[in-house]
Amino acid sequence: MNTLNSLPLWGGLAALGVGLPILIHLWSRRQRIEIPWAAMELLRKALVARSQKIRIEDRLLLALRCLTLLLVAVALLRPVYNTSGSTGSGGTGVVIGIDASYSMSHGEHARFEKALGKAREILSTLDEGDPVSVVLMSKHPQVLFRRTGYDPGAFTRGLDESAAPSTYPLNLERNLELLHELVTELKTPTRECYIITDAQVTDWQGLSDQARNSLGRLSEESHVVLAPVSASAMENLAIMDFTYSAGSLQRDGSARFAAGVHNAGSQAVDGATVEFYADGKLKSRQDVGLLEAGESRPVSFYTSFDASGDVALKARLSRDDLLDDNQRHAVAGVRSSVSMLCIDGDVSETTDSATRGGYYAVRALRLKHTEANAPIKVVHVDAADSYRQKLSDYDVVMMINVPDIPGDLAKRLQQFVEGGGGLLIFLGDKVDVEQYNQNLADGAHPVLPARLVETVEHDDPTEGWQIVPSKSDHPLAQVVGRLPADLTADARFQTAVRTVPLKDGHTILELSDGSLPLLLGSRDGRVLLFTSSADRSWNSLPVHPLYTILLQQSATMLSRSANLEQGLVGEPATIPLPGRMMGDEVDVTDPTGATEPVKVTVVEGSTVGVITPNLPGVYRVAAESGQEEAAAVAANVDSAESDVRTADIAALRTWLDEVPIEIVSGSVTDAALNIRTGRDLGLLLLTLGAICFFMQGLLANYLSRRKHAGETADDVVKSLKGRRVAASRRN
Repeated sequence: MNTLNSLPLWGGLAALGVGLPILIHLWSRRQRIEIPWAAMELLRKALVARSQKIRIEDRLLLALRCLTLLLVAVALLRPVYNTSGSTGSGGTGVVIGIDASYSMSHGEHARFEKALGKAREILSTLDEGDPVSVVLMSKHPQVLFRRTGYDPGAFTRGLDESAAPSTYPLNLERNLELLHELVTELKTPTRECYIITDAQVTDWQGLSDQARNSLGRLSEESHVVLAPVSASAMENLAIMDFTYSAGSLQRDGSARFAAGVHNAGSQAVDGATVEFYADGKLKSRQDVGLLEAGESRPVSFYTSFDASGDVALKARLSRDDLLDDNQRHAVAGVRSSVSMLCIDGDVSETTDSATRGGYYAVRALRLKHTEANAPIKVVHVDAADSYRQKLSDYDVVMMINVPDIPGDLAKRLQQFVEGGGGLLIFLGDKVDVEQYNQNLADGAHPVLPARLVETVEHDDPTEGWQIVPSKSDHPLAQVVGRLPADLTADARFQTAVRTVPLKDGHTILELSDGSLPLLLGSRDGRVLLFTSSADRSWNSLPVHPLYTILLQQSATMLSRSANLEQGLVGEPATIPLPGRMMGDEVDVTDPTGATEPVKVTVVEGSTVGVITPNLPGVYRVAAESGQEEAAAVAANVDSAESDVRTADIAALRTWLDEVPIEIVSGSVTDAALNIRTGRDLGLLLLTLGAICFFMQGLLANYLSRRKHAGETADDVVKSLKGRRVAASRRN
């Protein structure tokens, strides 16, 4: 038990308040004057019996009045009840967790600065020497002080120099485990844990069972206080993704990319712009337009490639209150050329008058380039000669109406695809459906994305089926979807093979029959299957402009994944390093220009360098000659933190209703003092004093009314008669 006000001063006043009524009572008794009177002797004897009862009642009133004054006096002393042990130097241990996720950078006056202010308030309540731990909470917690004796100067310097928001999201479960560990290290009678955060809705609304259990265990070891920082605004635009849309990722080619802009705030935003850069050069600037709260919109740009290699791409959003998610980085691998092997089942039947097989396909891929400078180099062979080719020498294998797929060829194709090669298949009238299914579609690891069922023909050969809009998000479906409907309607299909997609396959394009897929792909993006022919025997597509577009896009996608090289800040990322030896050391240059040595290792059979980016941007490794960049990878912030909406106190109390922690919205200093000193009993004592005062008033009024109503002459006479009878009985 302690007191917040001065014990000598207020204790003396309390003693005086209790003693004063007693002194008045004693003084009044000494002031009475006795006058002898014979007639009163009989009355005195009659009232002796009642005097004892009156004396008890008076003393009860005196006790109540003294207790009233005592309670009021002690209430002014402000006593407190301490349940957690003694205070003083070394008596209080504190753990402070400060949210340092990148959403804490939001606002003109950043939330993180407000959080530091609350941390300094807590520290100001401590005595020198009290053990303190301070943690910056994010995906990767950073312990600034660990059970360190409190020193105001050292802690001020430490927070000023080392405390800063990170580019990581908040991993609440991991941080709560660390806070529990730090609390159990404290060996003080009083243990306190403060969690200072912006209370993002995305972090606290769907609190996991693990987080709830951790908070429960933490509260068993300490008094836990959740202190949300105020958020003056909740508006934020963010670039959530950066993707390849279409085009050629070859030297002298051009491609289309898209940045997904999302309004993660609570109000509509208009007037934002997105700038696009390739290798640091501004390529395009696009207006975003009006975005309602929660709305997303892709913003696209085109760029051409003058040389091969890894090209650093960046989309940058106009400035707002949270900068970390305003830009997105990617690396596009531009190849000098794509090598393709065309295995043609109709090559022997191709004549000047009947251009069957791969005639149109090869020309659509080569365009008007010479063999030497063609971006896609095609080797055209007869299916009977395919065994002479080493598939690993090519980026893509294209099979056109190949009649037979023997087991050895099927095995080679499977190994080629599993090794990263791309496979493009056109069906035709020579295809053996059963053999294709047996060797390429059946088994635990099928090569085809679908099983072949049967060949079907349109009822009217002069009409044919059309390509219908697809709901697929595949880049090839998007290319077709952006073309005018009347243009794609000109391509007609009279014959196709009905197929059923397998578990790892999906439909990209469909025909107007409603149940006829035209183009199917594997989930990993390594295999494409056209259910119609590559020549004009089954359709008019080869003489349609869409044919060249589809083949060029397919070759680009199959030669290299359409996914741009991107990673997340704080997550391990690999930089491909072909030709390097395991154990070699390479220098990785980060976005600031600083270099760090990294050991070459082997991951899934490929030599790579493994890094953990701590900043958004592009990380590069120079080639051995130092003249060209061998590889690069981009890192971006996790878009989960872009939703900057915060919860109010009422919402937090609802979400944490079963978790025994204290949530404070005002001064965190008062919360700290209350924890340390215990419960302030002043208000309780004042309430009890008022009750005692009210009770003594009621009792005094009752006794006074009873006395005046009952003390009559008849009562005295009856008393005297009773005493005479009793006296005669004694004689």
